[in-house]
Amino acid sequence: MIALEPSVEELERMLAAIGQRIISHLATIAEQPASDLQTLAPEAVADPPQWGRPLEETLDTLFRRVIPPGVNSAGPGYLGFVPGGGVFSAALADLIVKTVNRFVGLRFMAPGLVRIEWSVIRWLCQVVGFPRESGGILTSGGSLASFIAVYTARRNRLPADFLNRIIYVSDQAHVSVRKAAQLAGFPPANVRTVASDAWFRLDLSALEAAVLEDKARGLHPFMIVASAGTTNTGAIDDLTAIADFAAHHGLWLHIDAAYGGFFALTPEGRGLLCSLERADSITLDPHKGLGLPYGTGCLLVKDLNTLYRAHSMGAEYLPANTELHELPDFYDISPELSREARGLRLWLPLQLHGIQPFVDHLVEKLRLTRQALAELAQLPGIELAAPPALTVLAFRLVPSADGDPDAASRALLLRVNARGHVFLSSTILCGRVYLRMCILSFRTHSEHIAAALRDIREEAAQILNQTQR
Repeated sequence: MIALEPSVEELERMLAAIGQRIISHLATIAEQPASDLQTLAPEAVADPPQWGRPLEETLDTLFRRVIPPGVNSAGPGYLGFVPGGGVFSAALADLIVKTVNRFVGLRFMAPGLVRIEWSVIRWLCQVVGFPRESGGILTSGGSLASFIAVYTARRNRLPADFLNRIIYVSDQAHVSVRKAAQLAGFPPANVRTVASDAWFRLDLSALEAAVLEDKARGLHPFMIVASAGTTNTGAIDDLTAIADFAAHHGLWLHIDAAYGGFFALTPEGRGLLCSLERADSITLDPHKGLGLPYGTGCLLVKDLNTLYRAHSMGAEYLPANTELHELPDFYDISPELSREARGLRLWLPLQLHGIQPFVDHLVEKLRLTRQALAELAQLPGIELAAPPALTVLAFRLVPSADGDPDAASRALLLRVNARGHVFLSSTILCGRVYLRMCILSFRTHSEHIAAALRDIREEAAQILNQTQR
């Protein structure tokens, strides 16, 4: 049994044992299957014992039975959904944070850690081009960031009775945006879905028609959510035109840049993501583009005061905060009072690695995507949904004229994933099944894309041969 307050010798032994397991896991991560969807998690881990189990026995359960099943989302072959990878230096930051266990909801409790977190938020504001009066909050991910954005916009722009106010989203918007609107009090009918164009970008003419129609019905347009890299295809809406439209109609503009925002660090991405700075609020996910561990999201706002007006609330047991300070009380600008020091998991990697390795990683992923696109376009039966704006490739398998593309595409997905080299995901576009390859993990390099293309080429050829018999 391990005591709640281990001795120095016990601490050293525990850290050494866990460190060896972690090193072994990372050293073999490229050889581990990209997915294991057949094995179920063991029932033996369900109930805690009355007295503790030996550390080695518990680590065996974790690393041999609990962790392997499912999808290896930290591995280089993970090309499904939106990869991150989990930079190891951020795990070191988490170990430090959870060991010192400092409270950062109020700045006086841990001013050094609050300053570190605020410094990375200020850097993120620079990445998107926001002014000095901007700010933000680190969150568990884009879903919570989107909720805070909608709630903040509502509290700053709308009266108590806001049920005739309308939010506009593309049919390619992330599902978390609609959920955020409902959590912020808007009925589903108040979220207007606007059609996308042939490249899966929000259609400006359809947006204008929807806004004019709602005004004619006596409703009040309130907010537009644009995408800087959709999940389905990586499409980037025309942010400049949408910003012009929002300004003309007096609408709050939120940009969901959870996936695509960090490409603004690259020369190519800066050209694609122009007008980010015109948003009222932006969602970023460092656990996507920067490869940090899951649970690292961010909301940025152009005017920090909007967060104060939406969230600040006093209590007799809290210190009075009568004026703005160079460092915020995070409680005053977000829903949380109790919160860990999230900033260290972004600050420490940036300090240890610098910015340039992250830029180089994103440039490499753009290059790998163009290479994969060129080869996919040459494969018999493969049909692309649209040219990629960033690093998402959506494609399907179209057999002979009388074949079923949806069935063929589903079969291709299952057969490629069953090989275990890579993991792809799927989606529905215009009512049709498409496979998705999202090239984003910092562990994914040319040899892993070559393996993916080899598996796609060989399995597609077999499916096509079978359907032509």
